Amino acid sequence: MAELNHHNDPTGLAASAKQASKPNFLGSHELVDRLVRGFVSDIMARFDQVASARMTPNDAAAEDSKACVTMGAVFSGEDKRFEAQPNWTGKPVADFIRGRMHSA
Repeated sequence: MAELNHHNDPTGLAASAKQASKPNFLGSHELVDRLVRGFVSDIMARFDQVASARMTPNDAAAEDSKACVTMGAVFSGEDKRFEAQPNWTGKPVADFIRGRMHSA
């Protein structure tokens, strides 16, 4: 297929479909949900490890901080392992996550 541009894809629909079919596409609500649930689950697991003296609070806090930096890079579009979605990556995805947290 020829490279997509405004001449052969004036609405951008084909380009959007091509991007959406990539793995780790941040426009996928399912992927975002899975990432956030995994992030929270890992924090809770460390909380349990601290409670059972299998991890120190300082070590848990360091791991939590590292996880926050990682998720920040993912959702800001800086982590190139994930496909950013124009008009979604950044504030719109943050609003989506906040909304999901309130409805859960």
